[in-house]
Amino acid sequence: PNLQQHFLNLNLAHGVLLVRGMLGDESHLQLRQDLVAGKRFGPDIIVAGNPMNGGWVTSEKEAQEAVLAQKRLGFDLIKIHPGLSRPVFYQISETAQGERLEFSGHVPESVGLEQALDRGMRTVEHIDGFWQASAREGTQLKHGGVFGLKYAKYQDPEVYQKNIQRLKDRRAWVTPTQALFENVLGRQSVQALSQQPEMDYWPQEQVEQWQQQLGYFRAGLFQTPKVSAEQLKLQRKLIVDLTQAGVGLLLGADV
Repeated sequence: PNLQQHFLNLNLAHGVLLVRGMLGDESHLQLRQDLVAGKRFGPDIIVAGNPMNGGWVTSEKEAQEAVLAQKRLGFDLIKIHPGLSRPVFYQISETAQGERLEFSGHVPESVGLEQALDRGMRTVEHIDGFWQASAREGTQLKHGGVFGLKYAKYQDPEVYQKNIQRLKDRRAWVTPTQALFENVLGRQSVQALSQQPEMDYWPQEQVEQWQQQLGYFRAGLFQTPKVSAEQLKLQRKLIVDLTQAGVGLLLGADV
């Protein structure tokens, strides 16, 4: 089947009328146009440009040119990926705001949550950067784990609450992508997860690819099931605390 159309159909069938594509491609611009014109069937879409990361946006000049290029092409927002230096991120944020483009995504380690929000980041994907920002002063880990979740064990309760309030004050939204955390850190086997009813919607080839990728992801954690369970518990609590504080949450699966 045409997987793109299949994805759009499934969203409509489940009442989803707006989809935000965070890994953009120029072909999505034509798709957006076709949906608006009624040539294709599906929800409305918001399209991000090619994610900006430290691999190809390495200077302030490149940052400015990249944002302006995506604006000219007609993308709706700028997607931030890991690896950006602080000056480059600042240039992206400044240029994007000048062009009235939102920018969202990961929080670069060189920048941190506070500065990313202060610079106008609209949404934080995977709650990325939160746990590093909430860790006790002086905490340094060689590997932060899944989106920095290893830092959760070292959180400073006072800073934790301040960062939740910071998200609220800046009116930033959070996409927890909790399905991803549950699948990677949960106790169910890959085979058991593959038997979930929703898997019936997908071609077997896609399910097998998902199984393989999830297996690789889990194998790369290098931690015990007990540690994963503790991290998952803290992540769930964070989502509850964000909700109770009035921080806006977006549904996302990191498809």
